[in-house]
Amino acid sequence: MRTSFIIAPFQSSLCLETNSKSVSGALSVLLSRTSLLQPSHLDHVEGRLAVLVQKMNEVAEKKAALDDQEKQTKLNELYDLVQKCDGMAAALPEIVDRLETLQGLHQQGLVVL
Repeated sequence: MRTSFIIAPFQSSLCLETNSKSVSGALSVLLSRTSLLQPSHLDHVEGRLAVLVQKMNEVAEKKAALDDQEKQTKLNELYDLVQKCDGMAAALPEIVDRLETLQGLHQQGLVVL
């Protein structure tokens, strides 16, 4: 009776981890997984992972270069905008003076009418 108590939780644990409903099914899944741990297979996986890491690094470098290029483009656009506004900023005090003068003239015109 005690043995079945120990086996039942072990069996249910295997069923959860292996999606199998029997011990033999769980055992076959576990055996297939352990076959993946053969040194030749692990070397192959390690090589593929190294290539993947290298490609990911290359992508990260290209992305950084693209980001830098986009930032530089935006900075150039902002600089051009500031240069355009610089010319208008120089004329702005004169325009304000004219508008204030016109406002005074309009107010005088309203008083006369």
